[in-house]
Amino acid sequence: MYGSSVDPNSNFGKFLTVVSSKCLTCHAAWGSLATESDWIAQGLVVRGSLAGSKIYYRLLGANLGVGVENMPTNSALTSTELEDVRTWILNM
Repeated sequence: MYGSSVDPNSNFGKFLTVVSSKCLTCHAAWGSLATESDWIAQGLVVRGSLAGSKIYYRLLGANLGVGVENMPTNSALTSTELEDVRTWILNM
């Protein structure tokens, strides 16, 4: 999965940790998205925009019931996990 060149303590590294633990069971192909640019190119995130980032919208729905699809389907993210995703998108 993700290359060892990603610092696990960076915003992107924390985001990848959330994806690894909560998303890859159903979205295994995301395991090949190794850079921020990969996530943008797939249309999953928009740099600096929570509203424009599909992945955030869907994850937020699982926590607050506002997403089109509430992901992950089997559980909600912790507040820390959701904040890690939010922080990465806003600070890309």
